[in-house]
Amino acid sequence: MMSDLPPSPPRLRQAQPRHLSPFPNKFGGRGHPPTVHRVSKTTGATARARKLRKAQTEAEGLLWWELKNRNLNGFKFSRQVPIGPFIADFVCRQRKLIVEADGYQHAESPKDARRTQWLNKQGYSVLRFWNHDILNARQMALSMIIEALEGRLRDAGKEAGYWPSASSPLRGEVPERREGGEG
Repeated sequence: MMSDLPPSPPRLRQAQPRHLSPFPNKFGGRGHPPTVHRVSKTTGATARARKLRKAQTEAEGLLWWELKNRNLNGFKFSRQVPIGPFIADFVCRQRKLIVEADGYQHAESPKDARRTQWLNKQGYSVLRFWNHDILNARQMALSMIIEALEGRLRDAGKEAGYWPSASSPLRGEVPERREGGEG
């Protein structure tokens, strides 16, 4: 049933008082504050870590898919994390575990041995996998990560690609790799 009343007039929007800034604008009046351009503080290791996150390998991407969002037994991981002079591929800070996905360029690298030794001295355990292992035997890699997180991998040693924080490679010894290598 239609009402016999004429339609009500549209409501007029009342002008709200403008709160002007005490900063002068380019015309001499008051207006918005000047735009402040922040200088980026992301230099050095943080900038490199961001580049590495964007240019991850296929193996790193697949492993990150399994580790992110606390997917692995509720443990929180971060990726491409600057730790001292190094950038770790994946870090669980809660358990001080670093997981590295290494390509062929890391085979018999004395730099990796020194890096592992330094990280061990900082209290981090290091678990290394070849990219090939992550791509072809991801469940095995994830099982080893869980064992390390839960403290069940303590005795595996460097033959399994694991360096617990209590022991590090001696005198720059190059970490020995498991069989299989990079494909």
